[in-house]
Amino acid sequence: MKGLKVFYLIIYITEMSNQPSFNELARQSGYKGSAMTKGKLTRNYKSFVARNHGFAPLPTFGRDKGLVYNPLGKQLRTQLVLESTLYKRSATKAQKLKARFKELDMIPTTFGPNQQVVYSDYTSGTLAKQLNQLKENESIPLDRRRIGNDLNRLIKAIAGTPNNIVMAYTDHEGVNKHTTLNRSRLSGILKGLQEDSILADEISESDGRIIEHFSQFTNMRLALPGFKGNTVPESGFFPFTHNFPIELSQRLNLYDAGIFTQVRPENYTDNCLIRALKQAVPKADVETAVMEASITIRDVQQIETRIVTQFVPNRELQKVARMLKRNIKLDSNTNHNGFVWYPTEGSRTCNNLTRVVYPGSPIELATLENHYFLNKKIPITNYAVDHWEDLIDSGVKDWWRVSGKHTPGKGWPKISQVDWAEKKSWTTTYKAVSRLRDDRFTKYWKPIDFTSSLMATSHYNDKSVNRTFSSLEYNRQDIRGVNEPYLNEKEPVSQAKSEVQRILDKHSKTDEHLNFFLDFETLTRETSTGRHTPYLCCVVRETPGLRFDDRCKPLVNNLDRQDYAVVRDRGFTNPDWIAKQVLHWIGEVCKREGCKKARIFAHNMKYDFRFIRNCITQLNTIEPDGRFVVGWGLLEHKSIQKAKVYPIRISLRDSYCMISEPLGKFGKMFALEQQKEVMPYDMYTPKNLDKRWFTLEECLAYLPPQQHDAFTKIVRGAGKKNGFYQRDVTGYKPSQWLVNIMEYAVYYCLLDCEVLRNGWNKFRDQILDVTETMEWCPVKVDINFVNTAAKLAHSIMLLSGVYDNVYMTSGVVQSFCSRAVVGGRTMCSRNEIHVVKDRLIGNSDANSLYPSAMARLPGYLKGKPNVLTPEQTSYAFLQQQSGYIVEVRVDKVGKWRDFPLQSKAVKGVRDFSNRLECPKGKGYTLTMDNYSLEDFLKYQDAEVTILRGYYWNKGYNNRINDVIRYLYSCRLHYKDPKNYNPIEKSYKLLLNSAYGYTLLKPPETETVTLTPKKAQDYIRYNFNYVRDYSYVEGGKYWTISTIKPIHDHFNLSVAGIQVLSMSKRIMNEVMCLAEDLEIPMYYQDTDSIHLDASRTEQLTEAYEKAYSEEPWFQPLYGDQLGQFSSDFEMDGIKEQDIKCVNGVYLGKKCYIELLEGIDSEGKVHYDAHIRMKGVGDKCVTWRCKELGCSPLELYTRLSEPDQGETFDLLRDDKGWAKPKFIFHPDYTISSREEFHRFITFDKNLREKRKKLNHT
Repeated sequence: MKGLKVFYLIIYITEMSNQPSFNELARQSGYKGSAMTKGKLTRNYKSFVARNHGFAPLPTFGRDKGLVYNPLGKQLRTQLVLESTLYKRSATKAQKLKARFKELDMIPTTFGPNQQVVYSDYTSGTLAKQLNQLKENESIPLDRRRIGNDLNRLIKAIAGTPNNIVMAYTDHEGVNKHTTLNRSRLSGILKGLQEDSILADEISESDGRIIEHFSQFTNMRLALPGFKGNTVPESGFFPFTHNFPIELSQRLNLYDAGIFTQVRPENYTDNCLIRALKQAVPKADVETAVMEASITIRDVQQIETRIVTQFVPNRELQKVARMLKRNIKLDSNTNHNGFVWYPTEGSRTCNNLTRVVYPGSPIELATLENHYFLNKKIPITNYAVDHWEDLIDSGVKDWWRVSGKHTPGKGWPKISQVDWAEKKSWTTTYKAVSRLRDDRFTKYWKPIDFTSSLMATSHYNDKSVNRTFSSLEYNRQDIRGVNEPYLNEKEPVSQAKSEVQRILDKHSKTDEHLNFFLDFETLTRETSTGRHTPYLCCVVRETPGLRFDDRCKPLVNNLDRQDYAVVRDRGFTNPDWIAKQVLHWIGEVCKREGCKKARIFAHNMKYDFRFIRNCITQLNTIEPDGRFVVGWGLLEHKSIQKAKVYPIRISLRDSYCMISEPLGKFGKMFALEQQKEVMPYDMYTPKNLDKRWFTLEECLAYLPPQQHDAFTKIVRGAGKKNGFYQRDVTGYKPSQWLVNIMEYAVYYCLLDCEVLRNGWNKFRDQILDVTETMEWCPVKVDINFVNTAAKLAHSIMLLSGVYDNVYMTSGVVQSFCSRAVVGGRTMCSRNEIHVVKDRLIGNSDANSLYPSAMARLPGYLKGKPNVLTPEQTSYAFLQQQSGYIVEVRVDKVGKWRDFPLQSKAVKGVRDFSNRLECPKGKGYTLTMDNYSLEDFLKYQDAEVTILRGYYWNKGYNNRINDVIRYLYSCRLHYKDPKNYNPIEKSYKLLLNSAYGYTLLKPPETETVTLTPKKAQDYIRYNFNYVRDYSYVEGGKYWTISTIKPIHDHFNLSVAGIQVLSMSKRIMNEVMCLAEDLEIPMYYQDTDSIHLDASRTEQLTEAYEKAYSEEPWFQPLYGDQLGQFSSDFEMDGIKEQDIKCVNGVYLGKKCYIELLEGIDSEGKVHYDAHIRMKGVGDKCVTWRCKELGCSPLELYTRLSEPDQGETFDLLRDDKGWAKPKFIFHPDYTISSREEFHRFITFDKNLREKRKKLNHT
């Protein structure tokens, strides 16, 4: 007994010693008073816990140990209960919540050292009620504390409401944003969460952004979009399961109609439109089907591979019908005239619709409950459908033929056997299902839980290319030659032209545009709105002429000739005022010269466009992935207020899309006279601009020391000449020299515009000259007609005949081949960290790797792709063909490599691995072309089973070899110091861009710009296809990001795939040889190999011995295509005098190499070649200065376990601030005040931080 008393005494003392710390913890949570006395919770504190829905600390000791908050309790004694009472009792199995508690959210919560779970009914109870009762112009603030970070529960609550919900939140910069939570979006988020893809870059960008915002922002609200009216008719899946007796469901063939007895994922792998079209495929052979003008499985796959959403609007049946070249009749309860015919031409609003009629019978579809199905005749009468219960219960024979009521003495009237055999009185699927949806049969239907339905249909939100195909057969419409005429959407038949002819016509016509070049200068600090505000804009025009000397004369601004305009704003209150004045001047110039088309350039139009957007009507833009490519609209110009409108068609172009170099490099690139750019941006604030005049010393305080001399030289030279550096300024000391910062900004801005104008026209002349001297190009190509560098190179290749007889693909061919698209290999040896000390490291860099690959190919594959038959799936057969792309199962990898040749995608990240073997019957496969498969078999002794694919057997178009070799030889000639001409940069651009357009992906979204009223109508009608939308209060336009349900995209993917594979072969030949010679290699970055420099001579000799008999052979090192050279550079030191003495290789794009160089005087210099993905080399250098270590020491530390470092991305190597702009969805711009990034290469540490960020 004495021992027992001592035991309890010890427990009591322990409880009493823990009590003060618990009371302090309670006070930190907002409770005033003592939460616990004598080891027991006070009643007041229990009430406090209940009022806070359980979000308060609960003890892990004492008499109330184990208590949790029960949100279903009605009184205090049932609201705080032992956690064990919520679970079923089980001695052997894992604990399970009791049935009434299953819908509760379990939120992990931390209170100081206490880790506890808070049980909440917020999403299943409170929030669900609020959502169902939500009214227009109302919003629900989300109680983030009661949700935790479990988006699953929130999404399920939203999915359960019939309303269209918008998530509204305010970001860190104060911008109000709206994101639609439609069915497609909810499905994508749930899929991302199921796969634990919590990071935004691991799932679709937009869905990932929602998850990211949910983690970061607390001021989130749910609301209705606020736009009433009808929505676009669409169909996706039947939202009910049924439990009708089998004799009825089989008679109606409900399964074929996509109406099931239970939700199973395999039932929903096909979109319901695809399922309906597959049902329309006759069971006869293909030839018979074609003769009957029916559709085939290859027709269906043509549509299937183009659909990117689960729900397809009825209006898209226009496009489907045109692709199939088959008419479609759609029956639905909204069509009072019986059915809708597709396709049609004309305008519905003008009542001039006419039917387009194709041969053969139309495909008859129906839509009911947002579900497409084939509307075919089925063997049952309408009466039998209405009265099936009575008929079956009465045991009537052939009850499905009954046509009316039972008559005493006569029995049940039935359709005769003869008429029945002729399908007379048979009903249709649509009529039968419509009748079964009558209220009398409600008990046989069960609504599908919307969350379950989302998960079942998430297949259509999967961005991976691993979609299965029942067949690789394709339609003639899935391929198109570059010289084959075609029609774009809404084009009349008379305008059918080939891809080549369209480009030829564009570059053969006279340019009707006037070119203007503008630049805005903005206040980025201390503005009233916190947004960038323009205070100045300069615009320069081209002078008339054909070439540079005429179009780029020195700027003049007088009564006879106005080459530029300068617009200043001192008020900073109306950001549109400057843009209106600039566009007015452009309008005056166009009107004076009788021109009705203007082309406006800015270098980074994404920035400047924000300030002119509201001043253009009928605005349209192309902004893929946040980039600005081109915009167009109408400028309604008036010389005076009451004058007649002079309409000018405006084209907005971003010169950076063509010349992706900063303006500061234009002088060197194009041999232009150009002053060094120096601008004290941080000096420009509203207060300072009002003051205007500053001493030179005051200006220099806003610039880093290395720019002081340049700024002083400009001010004392051009400043005196242009009047922005003066003395004897009124209000200042006599004889004191002062700088007018507004006029300096004018000088700087005007200089930028002139440099852009001159650089653009110099580049234009160069491309005109290049294409004029190319014997294969039939017309001089004008960059004024081309938006991007990739499109420019593609146009030249098309016009030069590079793709003649090479077929563009779409549909199933494109989808299948896209699996074989694999970019360059970037990895550390064996995917391990390598620290190399006191050993010479060589950097063997392939000269122009992709042009080298194009030059080495026998040409691009000609002809149409042929589908491999089962008898042809042998390597021996494939070796006899010109080329192929096949799907294979890897049976064995005989030789593992430090740099494996093949890869697989893991959560969207390409992983080159030796672990590729797939047991028979498993689903994982690889898709590769002939070069990839040959190398895989040769260098890794692989064994594969060829499953299916395409092959080409019509030889090659080898024009690409001639074009690339010609461009490269010209570049080498003009790059030589003896013949140097800046045109060599143009040749380089064409070489590097020559294949990129072949792999252009189908656009997943498009941006729509509308006025507020039209935008609201659009969002309401197309809610399920809107990703997000944004606007500025009082702004002229709303911007809407929408999903394209069906795409009709063509590309030349087979050409791009062959280029990528040949580029990897060039690298494999060297690297596999080096590995066989046991030469250490540490890192590869696409076209460069970092290896032991002491053995390069051995490698060179072995390379010659191995490949000297090949027709393409050249010595390993040199300056020609296909050869390698060193990539090390140090200022003022020759390449042969530079060596690398240390290196640390941490991961992809993350490494450092310490370079040692000897100058002409024999002095030794050191420099660091720094790479850190996501962190600039100057940021790394500054962080090292802060830490007091060298970059090599920092990288060495990061190679160790449990190490990481945070970098300030807004600092340069001297510690000066670097601008980082935030482009907001409402088309405003702000500067990021803080931007840090934590880098670690320890997986365990990364996971710890990831969990910490999401708890």
